[in-house]
Amino acid sequence: MPVLPPGLSPEFLEPILKAELSKHKFLNLGGFLFGALVDATLFGMMMVMLGYWVSYVPKERLHVKVILVWVVLCAIACTGYNCHLIWYHFIQNFGKWTPFVMAKWVGWWAIFDTITVIPVQAFYAERAFRLMGNNWWLLGVIVLGMACQASASIAVAVITATTPGFEQVEATKAVVYIWLTATLFVDLCLTGSIIYGLLKSKTGYSETSRLINRLVMITVESSLAATLAAVGFMINYCICGSDNLFMLFWEMFHPKLYVIPFIAVLNSRLDLQRGFTSNGVSADSDATFALSTFSQDPTHSKLEQIKIDTTTVREEHPVLPYRVGLNRRTLDDASSIGAHTAEHGDSSTALNTFESFRPRNPF
Repeated sequence: MPVLPPGLSPEFLEPILKAELSKHKFLNLGGFLFGALVDATLFGMMMVMLGYWVSYVPKERLHVKVILVWVVLCAIACTGYNCHLIWYHFIQNFGKWTPFVMAKWVGWWAIFDTITVIPVQAFYAERAFRLMGNNWWLLGVIVLGMACQASASIAVAVITATTPGFEQVEATKAVVYIWLTATLFVDLCLTGSIIYGLLKSKTGYSETSRLINRLVMITVESSLAATLAAVGFMINYCICGSDNLFMLFWEMFHPKLYVIPFIAVLNSRLDLQRGFTSNGVSADSDATFALSTFSQDPTHSKLEQIKIDTTTVREEHPVLPYRVGLNRRTLDDASSIGAHTAEHGDSSTALNTFESFRPRNPF
């Protein structure tokens, strides 16, 4: 964009801006059209997912309902604002190039973004605070980043409303960097602390570990889109700056990248309840216990380092032969049938002693 002195009339600026902006029509005008298209697509996705969440409303907590209703209303307002911009630039002022540069209310995107993003970040901040064992230091850092984000976005809106169009980019450069950096910083802190807290909560049970792994994946997926959009916005702003208007493309749908994952996280609880019973064990699998590599108790880590060595000792002792007594000595065949032997004598005469005890037949 050329550097022009302030106070010039729109009629004087029109041929200059037409010659400048028409050099790269896609970068200067395509950002509005594609941004509105992406925003409309995300709006449809948001409404479908919101209809799925309605079945869970009776069981939802009050503060979650309030946050969700607020961010959905803000997202609807963002879509309405984008529709107004498309109507203003391409219908009401069709064929004119000056409104693309001289509009003083483009900074309202930062306000819509902040009032939508901060409630969602507050929801995740409460989760991170509990998962990290009520870490007040972490909560203080996150709240400080959110405060910087809110103040910078308000500054962007105020500066763009009070500064001529040609000077808006240079005047808002510092606060835009603070706004984007604070947003990205808070997102990374929330994602990292939630993932770390979930991994710390792992136990040795395979079903619990499987559930935590799913929660980690949900956390990463819910924050990935918004983080990539913030990084893309920052790279675009650093490289292009005031050369084109494509940086407005990221602002048009950025709030919905927080609302849609937020609704997806709320809806994911229904899917988790279908796969797991009330005690956290899957209904179609066995609960097995595995040695966890994430040992939380210091005593567990000490026990895992203990090694037990076993040694088998074999001893042999000689056994003396057993002497058989006289009364247990085995008899030969002759003595067992009543024959005369040298050792026992006549076995038939040995029975004569018992003849007197035999009963006699009186008849």
